[in-house]
Amino acid sequence: MESVIKSLVRTARAQTQIGALRGSLLEVTDLFTAAMANIGRFSKLGSDMTEGLQKNNLIDFLRIKKNLEKVLIFFAEIDGEDINQLDEYLEAVWRVFEFPEEVHMSYNAYLDWICDLSWLDSNGYVFAILNADSLIAQCPKDRKMILRSLEGIVIPWWEGEVERHVVEGKAKPFNVYLVD
Repeated sequence: MESVIKSLVRTARAQTQIGALRGSLLEVTDLFTAAMANIGRFSKLGSDMTEGLQKNNLIDFLRIKKNLEKVLIFFAEIDGEDINQLDEYLEAVWRVFEFPEEVHMSYNAYLDWICDLSWLDSNGYVFAILNADSLIAQCPKDRKMILRSLEGIVIPWWEGEVERHVVEGKAKPFNVYLVD
C-alpha cells in the first residue's frame, strides 16, 4: 500500500511539472507566433519573396531581427562581399553556425550539419546573407547551387521533413534572408 501511495505522489508531482512545462511552452509558442507574424508584415516592406528565399533591404532585416531575438531564434549572418569561392562560403557558414567539427569540411558535410543544428538551443533559425548579390558573383554555378540547396533541401527539411526522418525531430522555422 505504501508503494502505491508513493507512486501516486510521484505521478502527481510529474503531472504538476508537465503542466508547468506546457504553460511555459505555450507562452514561448505565442511569442514565436507573434514574431513570425511580424516577419510576414516586415518582409513585405519594400522587399519580395524569391522562391522561398526572402530578399530584404538592410533596414527591414534589422527590424525582423530585433523582433525575433526575443523568442530564442538563432541568427547566423555572413557577408557576401567577403565570399568569392565555395570554400570561403563553407568556412563562413561553419563559423557562424558553430558546426562542431571542421575535419571534413565539404559541401555534403555542410548539408548534413545545417540539417542537424542539434547543438544550438533554439526555437528556429535565421540565416542572413548580407550583400547577397555579391556572394560568389564570379562563379554563378556555385552561387546557384548554394541558393537552390537552401531553398530545395534546407528549408523543406526544417519545415517538416525532419519530423519524418529523425527520432523526436521537430520542425522549426529556418528563414533565409538575402539582404542587399
